[in-house]
Amino acid sequence: MGDLADTVNEAVERAREAGGGRFNLNTIVAISAAITATFIAVCNVKDGNICQAMQQAQASAIDTWADYQAKGTKLNIAESALDGLRLQQKLTPPATDETRALVEKTITEYEQKIGHYESEKVQLKKSAEGSTSTTINSTWPRRRPRSRSRSSR
Repeated sequence: MGDLADTVNEAVERAREAGGGRFNLNTIVAISAAITATFIAVCNVKDGNICQAMQQAQASAIDTWADYQAKGTKLNIAESALDGLRLQQKLTPPATDETRALVEKTITEYEQKIGHYESEKVQLKKSAEGSTSTTINSTWPRRRPRSRSRSSR
C-alpha cells in the first residue's frame, strides 16, 4: 500500500507543478484510474487467496472421505479373515494345544483390529462430515429465495 501512496503523491505533485496548484480534468482522471487499478489488483489477490483456501478445504474433505473408505475396506478384510478363522476352528479343530493357542491368539488379534478399525472409521466419518459441511458452507453462499407476489406473475 505504500507504493500506492507514493504513486498518488507523485502524480499530485506533478499536477501541482504543471498546473500551478490547481487540478485539471486529465489529472483527476489519471489519479482516479491509478487508485481504481490498485484497488482492483488488491481485490484480485484477495480473490485468489479465497479460491485457494476453498480448494484446499475441498481437497482435505476428499482426502478424509478416502481415508474413511480405506478403513472400511480394511475392516471388511479383517472381518472376512476372522470369519474364515472361526469357520476353520469349527470344521477342523487344531490337533495340538500349541496350534489351538495360535488360532485363538490370531482370532483375538483380528477382533482387536476390527474394534480399532470401527472406532477409527467413526472418527473419520465425523471429521469428514464436518469438513464437508465447512467446505459447502464456504463455497456456496446461502441466499434467501425471492418471494414472488401474485401480482407480479
